[in-house]
Order: sequence, then structure tokens, then C-alpha cells
Amino acid sequence: MKIRMLFVFALVMRASPAMAWDNFGHMEVAQLAWDALTPAARARAAQLLRLNPQYIGWTVNVAPEKRDQIAFLRASTWPDYIKSAPGYVSDGPEGGNRPPPPPRNRKPARMSGTPT
Repeated sequence: MKIRMLFVFALVMRASPAMAWDNFGHMEVAQLAWDALTPAARARAAQLLRLNPQYIGWTVNVAPEKRDQIAFLRASTWPDYIKSAPGYVSDGPEGGNRPPPPPRNRKPARMSGTPT
């Protein structure tokens, strides 16, 4: 019986990395980021988020002292939201989840001050 349970546990753990994050997962990571921000960085992030047309929806019925934080957390779900929005068109390989490869004929940029 223990071996069977261990086998099921191993299958579940193996499958976990393949599962996509939902809104909760995005907001958990955003909370860790919010906690790590300086007060100045939080203020700037909040200033930028207030420019988003969805800000009012993100902060409806939220206490004024929590609005910046909640808007930051709700904004973290935007990448998934936009993919399901009407009119969204996939913009690259793998449904836009990876950047496209660089053009083949493009030469790498030189850094100034490096010998040629």
C-alpha cells in the first residue's frame, strides 16, 4: 500500500510543473514582489497603475489605504486576461509566450568602446 501511495505521489509531483498558474499564483508572486519594493518604488508602481483603465475595477470596494497594493496584485493577472480578451491575436510562437527569434541577417550590436 505504501509503495502504491508513493507511486501516486511521485506522479502528482511530476505533473505539477506542467500546470499553468492561475490568477491566485500570479497574485502570490506579486505579493512577494510588493513586499520587496521600497516605498518609492511602490508609489511609482501605483502611479503607473492608476493610468490603466482597469484600475477602477481592480480597486472597487477596496479600502483607500489598500488600493495601491490590491491594484498591483490584480494587475499581475493581466498577461492571462489579455490573452482571453476579444480581439487578441497571438503575436508569436507558442501563443505569444516566448519572444520570437531574432532575424537571421541581423548583426549583433557592438558595445561602444570595444575593439573591432
